[in-house]
Amino acid sequence: MKLKEEGSPAEDIAKGEQNNPHVLLDGKEVSLPANIKTLQDLLVWVQSEVIPSTNVLTDIILDGKYLTPEQEQESHRFPLSNYILVELRSQKTLEIVKSALSEAKELLPALYNELNESADALYRGEIAIGLELLHNAMNSIEWYLNLTTSIEASVAESRPWLKLRGIETSELSQDAENYLTFSDAEQLRKKFTLIEKAHREEDFVLLTDIIKKELIPLVEIWSEELPEIIEKIKAELHEA
Repeated sequence: MKLKEEGSPAEDIAKGEQNNPHVLLDGKEVSLPANIKTLQDLLVWVQSEVIPSTNVLTDIILDGKYLTPEQEQESHRFPLSNYILVELRSQKTLEIVKSALSEAKELLPALYNELNESADALYRGEIAIGLELLHNAMNSIEWYLNLTTSIEASVAESRPWLKLRGIETSELSQDAENYLTFSDAEQLRKKFTLIEKAHREEDFVLLTDIIKKELIPLVEIWSEELPEIIEKIKAELHEA
C-alpha cells in the first residue's frame, strides 16, 4: 500500500486510464492491489487494512457524485473500471460521536420544553395540540435512543469508561455508576407502549402523568450527563 501527497488531481486523472481509476483517501492517492476490482472490494480493503481501526469511512465520492447509503449496499455491483476518480474520506469514530452528542445536547432543551408544553396542553384539555407536541417529542426521543444505542454498539464496548460516571478513564471501578444515557433502550421503549395504550384508550390523565413523571425527568438527566460524556470524549481525543 502506498500513499502519496496529491498535487493536481485533474492533471493526474488526464494521464490515467479508465481501467485504473485514481483513488484518493483523505486527499492522498492510494495504489491499489491488483485484486481490487469492485467498489466493495475497495471499501473492505481500505476499512480493514488502510485506515486506522479508530477511523471509519464517512464519504464515498464517485466522479464527483456522493454515494448514498442505499447505493453503498449495492457496491459489489459497481466495477471500479466504470470510474475515473474515486474519493474516500475518513474520520475518527470518536470525532463523529462527539459531533453527534453535541448535536443531541443542543436538541435536549427543545425536547424538554416540548414535553412540558404537551403535558400542559393535555391537562388543559387541548388534546389535539398536546398530542401533536407529544408526537414530535417522541420522534426526537426515538432519534436520541437510536443514537446512543449506535454509540454503545460501536464505541462504548471497546471503551467501557464512556458509560460510567466520572472523568477518569484509566481505572474502572466495579462500583462505578452507569450513565442513564446508556440505559436499556428497550426498557424505555416499553414506556412507549404504555403511552400508545393511554392514547388509544383516550386516558389523557395517565398520558400526562407518564410525560411528567417518566419522560421529563429522564430528559433532565440526559441534559445533565451529556456535557460530562462529551468532555470525556474530548479528553480521549486530546490524548490520542
